[in-house]
Amino acid sequence: MPEIAVIADRMTAEVFSVTDFEVMVVSEQEPVQSLLEKAMKKQYAIIFITENVIADQGGVAAKFKDAAGPVLVIIPGIGPGENGQSVARPSG
Repeated sequence: MPEIAVIADRMTAEVFSVTDFEVMVVSEQEPVQSLLEKAMKKQYAIIFITENVIADQGGVAAKFKDAAGPVLVIIPGIGPGENGQSVARPSG
């Protein structure tokens, strides 16, 4: 079993599909909280989650912050999040 999981939008997940990581795609059928709970139960060492799928979740990551288990790392995503919008990031 891979020691690293990725929870991401479809576009970002495609990038990680060439790795040996467990890749989980956020959708209406599989919301981010559900996927994060599944990943926590599988006892991965590291879980990467894209900021665009967690940005509008109001504290989902905070819920798992103090839990014993894997390191939760929020990374930039390249596709839209659950709400269909990408995270706006200032340039320059």
